[in-house]
Amino acid sequence: MNPNEKAAREWVPTSFFLAASDDYRTEITFSPRQYARNETAKYVSEICIYDPGTGRPCHRRRSEPIGLGDCFRTSSDELRQHLPANQSYFYCEAFNSAVDTPPPDTNIAMPSNIHYSSKSGKLQGDLGSNYIFGAPRKAFKGDFYYDHFPLGKGVPGMRLKVFLMNPYVRPSTFQVYLTSKNQRNQIVAEGTVAGKNVIDVEGDLPEFTKAGDGVAVVVAGELKLNPIYGLIQKNTGIMCGLDHGHPFLMQRLSH
Repeated sequence: MNPNEKAAREWVPTSFFLAASDDYRTEITFSPRQYARNETAKYVSEICIYDPGTGRPCHRRRSEPIGLGDCFRTSSDELRQHLPANQSYFYCEAFNSAVDTPPPDTNIAMPSNIHYSSKSGKLQGDLGSNYIFGAPRKAFKGDFYYDHFPLGKGVPGMRLKVFLMNPYVRPSTFQVYLTSKNQRNQIVAEGTVAGKNVIDVEGDLPEFTKAGDGVAVVVAGELKLNPIYGLIQKNTGIMCGLDHGHPFLMQRLSH
């Protein structure tokens, strides 16, 4: 290839976690029309599920080529029989692409839609699969990669639940903090998440009464983790919120 020529863009995967148990159910769908406009192209969706014990793929599910207006669907009910027993959460990647057609622009990932539900109500919500962010230029590198999620004002009667996905092959240490105007960086949890794995952590939330007070969650990771934040009612255990975080450039916070 001519050194002055730019390499053709390639489709890349996105990450999500699969919840599969007698209580939890996950539905995965991919519709090309949400992201693409080429009516002549065919699209495929491949789901790769990783074994929590080894960090290696344990099952793949690939769609037949579908048209722009079609939809590929699967669920934990169909996938569970192929997965290791006695596990509730699995790290997954969705590789959605157009057959023999490169991405038309810098949007090189087509996420899948993920719907979580449970008989008990402990896990419920709708999300798109996460973009996997590469490392930025070395000039910006600090000690940790950060992700944050604003919780607004006081959240009485709630607990915080954070799902931490590690899209890389090596393990990453992490710390989960609550931060506010009155109390900076109160640690909720810390530990290590293995490569190609997902774990969940929980912690109590402070309650604020003064006007203007509020709280945010900050996740600091050795690697760029993909966190998902949820809120759970203390008295019932029912989940009433689930959302992606907001990654930002590395910088040293006053831990």
